[in-house]
Order: sequence, then C-alpha cells, then structure tokens
Amino acid sequence: MRFRLLFLALCAGVIIGLIGCGGGAPPSGDLLKGAAKVDKIDLDRVLKILTETLDEMDLQMISKATDKELDQMAAQTASADKDKPAAGKTLDKEKEQAFLSKFAAKLNKAQLISEPIGVAMLPEGTIQGFVDLNNNGVKDGAAERELFKVQLDQQRNRILASDASNRYREHQYGFSPGGFFTGLLLGTMLNRQRTTGFDASKFGSIQTTPTSTGSGSAAPAARGPAAPAPGSTGTTKAAPGGTPRSTPAPSPAPSSARGLGGSRGFSVGK
Repeated sequence: MRFRLLFLALCAGVIIGLIGCGGGAPPSGDLLKGAAKVDKIDLDRVLKILTETLDEMDLQMISKATDKELDQMAAQTASADKDKPAAGKTLDKEKEQAFLSKFAAKLNKAQLISEPIGVAMLPEGTIQGFVDLNNNGVKDGAAERELFKVQLDQQRNRILASDASNRYREHQYGFSPGGFFTGLLLGTMLNRQRTTGFDASKFGSIQTTPTSTGSGSAAPAARGPAAPAPGSTGTTKAAPGGTPRSTPAPSPAPSSARGLGGSRGFSVGK
C-alpha cells in the first residue's frame, strides 16, 4: 500500500513538473518574439533609391567611356525611341551585378526595415528585393521572405513596384540624353520578359495605391509656376508705374555626352 501511494505521488510530481515546464515549449512571449517580423516597406522610397542608383551608374559609365564610345552612345540615344527601351541592348553580367550590389547597399543604408535587404534579377526580368539574413545576395528559402518586386510595364512607359500586400506604386520613365545605363537596364528587363514569355499585358489592369493608404509617403509638394519653354522669353513683372522687362530664354543643354548623365527621365509615381 505504501509503495502504491509513493508511486502515485511520484507520478503526480512528474506531471506537475511537465505542466510547469510546458513540455519544453517556450512561454507565449518567446513565441511572439521569435515569430518573423513583417515590415511594410515604403515602395516610394524603393523607387526613389532605384533612380538614385541609376543616376550614379549612368555617371560612372559615362566617366569611364572613351570619346569614341561617347559619340556612339550619343548617336544611339538620338536615334532611339525616347519612350521605349531597346530590347536588343542589355547589361552584361558584370554590370548587372554591380547594379544589384549598389542598389542593395543603398537600400540598406536607408534602413527601410530592421533586417538586411538583398536584391536579385529574376529570369523574367523582375528585380526582387528580399530579406537577406545571411547577406549573401541570394534568396535562401521561405525564411528570407520577399519584400518587393520592381517590374517593367513597357506599354505604359512605367516601372511598377509592388509588395506582398498587393500595394503598387509607379514611376513613369522616358530617356533623357545620357541615360545610357538606365536604357541598358530597361532593355535587359524587356528582353527577359520576351525570352521567358512573361505576360506583361496584365499590368494594364493594375492601379497604383494612393499614398494615404499605401506606403505612407508624404503627398507630393505643390508645383510652382511652369518655367518658360526652350526658345521662348519670359516677362518680369515690374513695380507699380514701372515697365515690364523681358528675360532671355535659358541656354540649351550642352551637347557633350559627359554632361548629360543620369536617369532623369524617371518621374515620381502617381
């Protein structure tokens, strides 16, 4: 009898101990702490950093080019359709990797989220941003979740940025003289879309998310008075009783390719 009571007491102690320890499971607070944090990334800032990266790559490409190469670039730009990327002109692997590395570095410097960001170019021409926990520039499994995609909508001359919540922001694009690297990047994205059979027509039904409910970016500032068109003159308002004075038209932009770098054909999305 005593043995039986001792045995029951021992079993009860073991059960109470297991309950107190939770069977080895961490307390609920630790479960929440260990769960993957979901940050909503600012898509407008992603696009802004993209254009800054392209500006730097454009200037770097021009600064290293010979005069002959600059003349060829300028001739290609002058004869190209300013609103469409050339599908035949693409980035080589070295330039593509240099762009991806610089874009990722600038995203991380801006600290858009609390975790490191990696960037890759997918086979269908999509630029993918993801959580890069091991900082190797490669998306390794589901733990390194996707943060955003940047895709080319050639038919509507725009770059679309989206996230897992199906929020969309856009930048309109067009080529300014000197945007050589930008043209190569867009040409690469377009070429991969066509090579893989990616259906870009679906972008036509996509509406951008308003900033008030989307990325949380501030509304764009009000635009000031329009500048006089090239070749025209403006008029300066005189004081009461005075005579209005004409102001000369602004000087045309320099024709030298070295002074025309940058992806300034991009404009802020709607």
